[in-house]
Amino acid sequence: MLQSLIGRWFGGPPPTAPKAPVEMPVSSRAASAAARQRAAEPEALPIVGARRPLIDSKGEIAGFEFHVGDAVRQRLAAMVSDKLTRVHGQALLASMRLSLGSASLAYAEIPAHWLALLPAADGAGLHLALANLAAVDDPSSLGDAIQAWRQAGARIGWRIDEVRSPGMRPDFHLCATVPQKRTVPWVAPDMPDVEAMEDALIAGAAWAGCSVRSGSEPKAVRALPPGARQLMLLLNRLVQDDDTRAVIDDIKKDAALTVRLLQYMNSPGVSRGHVLGSVEQAVAVLGRAALYQWVSGQLVRMAPSRPAAGTLQRMALARARLLEMAGRAAGEHSPGCLYLLGLCSVLPLLMQVSLADAVESLNLPVEAQQALLHGTGPWASYLTLVEALEGPDMAVLKIISEPLGGVEKVLAMSARAWLPE
Repeated sequence: MLQSLIGRWFGGPPPTAPKAPVEMPVSSRAASAAARQRAAEPEALPIVGARRPLIDSKGEIAGFEFHVGDAVRQRLAAMVSDKLTRVHGQALLASMRLSLGSASLAYAEIPAHWLALLPAADGAGLHLALANLAAVDDPSSLGDAIQAWRQAGARIGWRIDEVRSPGMRPDFHLCATVPQKRTVPWVAPDMPDVEAMEDALIAGAAWAGCSVRSGSEPKAVRALPPGARQLMLLLNRLVQDDDTRAVIDDIKKDAALTVRLLQYMNSPGVSRGHVLGSVEQAVAVLGRAALYQWVSGQLVRMAPSRPAAGTLQRMALARARLLEMAGRAAGEHSPGCLYLLGLCSVLPLLMQVSLADAVESLNLPVEAQQALLHGTGPWASYLTLVEALEGPDMAVLKIISEPLGGVEKVLAMSARAWLPE
């Protein structure tokens, strides 16, 4: 359904079998370009920014960045209508506030002149970085706005090299490298890759972030950790709906996995006082859907230690849940396989293995292999969806979200996917 609708929007031929997903006639990158060309004008498309996790110095998720992007910021900064600016700014702030249910902070960098145009309310947890301070016509009005937003609970910062009026002091600085003078905390959002983000955290950044392209590989690859391959085969067996007896036999082959499963099933809040003494009972009570999510959790926890490991684990599981939900909404026959696609889009960085090794070990369906390895095939659009959510490209998100119920529904799916289990 998702691919057939996108095919019609992008000029592809109509599907011959409406009930079956049809391969998208263009690659993921071409889909993005076509979507940008056909998207609505910026006035009709409020910018809410991309949702990216931010990591604190302990490696945990500190909050989320709503990344608008330099090109979009420049386009919006050129708007002469205060009314349109308020529409975009309020949409962005509303999205940021929604994320505070599962995180302690929400961050965005906005044009400095926006601040005086937006009513200062509900600022607790909001971190706003001001861009182009020197271009503000009325510095005193900006100073009043900064004070009002701080009184509302927001924290206001800017890039360390920004030109600013005397006496203006930020709550934090944006830096790509370690600042020479640390008069206020410094942060490092929008780093080029995971390694650069981790370097910033090690150097003392309060929090940092970056985008993670689907299938990105680490700079140095290693072999899969012992036991990971068995978990990946089991996970594939579960989502492919293999015989339950075969699933049970696979679990029993791994004594450590058997113990962990029974410990989990007999833990408070899971078994509800009923002691389960066998794998057969555990599988029957837990069910396949919950079991493959549990197995996924076991897999990502085997990742080698690194500063971003905890956040990459959360990202892998969030993408897996999101794509499974999207697959169900689109009427895919095997939405569980899309769970594997989402998981594998982060697995190389998480496990520090090559993409080819991750794809082979998970024994992914052909559609998933095409999407991850080549950006083609009927499932490439799902990875485009992930990247549109995490990159500053609301035009693409608007197009791709239509068959799934629209942007608001997809953003709600993404928010649910990020919630801890």
